[in-house]
Amino acid sequence: MNLHEKSTSAPDRWRLAEDLVEAAVVDTVYRDRYLQRARDFLEPVLSEAEFAALKHQETEASNLPDRIFGAMSRENWSEVKELSSRMSSLKRTLAENVKFRQLGEKIYQPGEPPLDPFSPGLHGLARSGDVQALLHKVSAQLERLQESDQCWQDFYAARRNAMAAKKTYSSQAPGKDDVSGSRLEHKAIEALNAGDFATLEKMAARLENEEQGGAERALGPSLVAETPDLTVQFPQEVLQRARNLGLAPVRMEAGARHLNLSTEELATLYRYLWHPAFTDESGREGVSLRNKGVPFPADMPAAPRDFLELFALHPFVNSGGARYAPTLVDEDVLVEDFDEPDAGREYPASALLSALGFEDPRGLSRVRLEKALIDRGDVIVGDLGLDVREFRLVCIPPDVYGRVGTQMGWGRRPFWTHFDGYLVREKGKLGALVGGDVRFGGLYDLTGVSREYESDQIIARFAVVQRKRMEAVQ
Repeated sequence: MNLHEKSTSAPDRWRLAEDLVEAAVVDTVYRDRYLQRARDFLEPVLSEAEFAALKHQETEASNLPDRIFGAMSRENWSEVKELSSRMSSLKRTLAENVKFRQLGEKIYQPGEPPLDPFSPGLHGLARSGDVQALLHKVSAQLERLQESDQCWQDFYAARRNAMAAKKTYSSQAPGKDDVSGSRLEHKAIEALNAGDFATLEKMAARLENEEQGGAERALGPSLVAETPDLTVQFPQEVLQRARNLGLAPVRMEAGARHLNLSTEELATLYRYLWHPAFTDESGREGVSLRNKGVPFPADMPAAPRDFLELFALHPFVNSGGARYAPTLVDEDVLVEDFDEPDAGREYPASALLSALGFEDPRGLSRVRLEKALIDRGDVIVGDLGLDVREFRLVCIPPDVYGRVGTQMGWGRRPFWTHFDGYLVREKGKLGALVGGDVRFGGLYDLTGVSREYESDQIIARFAVVQRKRMEAVQ
């Protein structure tokens, strides 16, 4: 902590931490950065250990009435007196620190990642209200942070510019007559946000048939034109530090060879990635896209076809809460490249895993993994010599696993791997992405499990990726 931060008063620390926590709910791809900075300001006022002590007292207070009743049943009045005194003391302490506990919980025990309210199709699920008002509010918060937190001024300025460039879509159903010309695609997104799939189906049919200069228009994201450049030349010193942690540099070439598709074939299918059905059975009669004439190649194997169909029938988000669809462009990443061991064999020691505070890649819930990545991920990325504003440590993304795994021979063992991101189910409930089990499709296996689920049949594998790959294509 620098001299400026040490001189910040307790009330100012509190206000800055609150602004950062609120910004994290809106600018979701950078949520980990905001929470880490909020922790910097809150810790001198309420450390994580002190917060844990308050939570323990809260649990104790909730259990005391039963203990008092038991003592009364035994007519042990001295114990009743002692426990009642303890209850009074705890209630005073908890009442005095209620705001600390509430803010501490948002920083030290963050829950499900919030959904990006600006990702097309997610606005209604994010329950964010008026997105224009939301943008105005977060811009004001970032302006205050930029003025007050000198050390992070550049970061706040960059995020303010990014927010100003956001496209926003209404969650109101579009008017019947206002769906022509250049506004057709915009209105189709609004229909998706409003859950008006009858209107969306009609618009999608019009978009599918409409051609301008021979180029097809589509609701899905572009594979190349709207995707940022994801190639990077890692310096040698970065690569050496990465190797010491068990991370290897990988250049992934554009295309979808791991799906047995050409880029052109995949681009055709991408138009169908924006029609979520919120169902748990991709092949159910009446839901399967194969029953709706989607042009899957005739010789396409069932496993990759089912994999792509998942993205057409379900909305997915990455760990930053933004709408996720594989980009499949040229990209450089750092990946843990260890072999998937045979059943019963021990996993190799991992310096990266130790740096995250774990000893074994098995049996970790997504809750524990996400907290460790928020708490320590930036430190690890910084120690590699990379800019934490541009790079992020995450569980390996599904498309990275598939593309790298094709060369590495992954997906041939009977266990799952934690993937970055979540499957969005009905009412916005999130299922943590896992996959890669040979029994369910190997490289094409993808499903969602509870964030609290722990099993020795799920392993963790990590990757360092550029943050801009996590921002939703708009």
